[in-house]
Amino acid sequence: MDNINLPLTREFASCLDRFGLQNMIDFPTHIKGHSLDLVCCSGLTPSKPTADVFPATDHSLLTFNAVLRLSTIKSPRLISFRDIKDINIATLCSLIDSFPTTDSTSNPDELVTLYNTRLTNTLTSIAPLKTRSVSFSTSAPWFTPELRSMKAKNRQLERLYKRTGLTIHNDMYTSHITQYKDLISQTKSTYYSGLILSNEGNSKTLFSVLKKILHPPNSLPLHLYSTESCNSILDYFNLKIHSIHQHLHPNASPLSPPALPPTCHLFSSFLLPTASELSVLIHKSKPTTCQLDPLPTTLVKSCRL
Repeated sequence: MDNINLPLTREFASCLDRFGLQNMIDFPTHIKGHSLDLVCCSGLTPSKPTADVFPATDHSLLTFNAVLRLSTIKSPRLISFRDIKDINIATLCSLIDSFPTTDSTSNPDELVTLYNTRLTNTLTSIAPLKTRSVSFSTSAPWFTPELRSMKAKNRQLERLYKRTGLTIHNDMYTSHITQYKDLISQTKSTYYSGLILSNEGNSKTLFSVLKKILHPPNSLPLHLYSTESCNSILDYFNLKIHSIHQHLHPNASPLSPPALPPTCHLFSSFLLPTASELSVLIHKSKPTTCQLDPLPTTLVKSCRL
């Protein structure tokens, strides 16, 4: 980043400006005298950035001071829920049986609206929506007391090496870091392996574990969720798409859509399913429920609709 004449350097700096990021490093961070390691911030201004020698690498360790607008206590969130498990199935079935007969001349849209409205009102009457304020504060389940003790030992050895600068203390610090990393990898592997083996056949839990591993929770700062930041990202990609279109060959002919096959059969009438056939299909369906469903699938199957 110290050579502004390089095309990649100019493009990267332009990309930082586009997303509202600012590079705070303007001094060498490599033994060759170049600025390779950066500290890019948005909405935050770190102070006193320095580059220190880091063991077993030709890159420097960047340190800086920053005032973080974070709190150890997470703000509570308001959640909504219903006491589905406390619903009396007999009461629910009697309420549904008391529905007035629908008009046979109604179109499908009217029938769907009527179905959703009646079931939603019935569910609200016997299991009203409740709200509760909760706080979510979870830590890594695999982080054991042994790892916490080793992490504290790392801090002690790091301070000892910085205070004395002796080679023997540097070797002790480097060796302990390697052991700490190996133990983290081993502990995480053991934890997730046991979790997967103990939930064999439970696809819901397995997919949840896989999602947590591959897609961890978002940890971006709050100001990046603002309308201005989102519009800035949108403008950036729109500009890239426009630039790509300008570089395309102007005489390139668009691909013609494939010809549709000729219509061979016409459906003039439909055979409606019987109530028993619908009941069989409902009971064969999975118990999963969408938030748009007026009634949870488990209750629908229990009432034999």
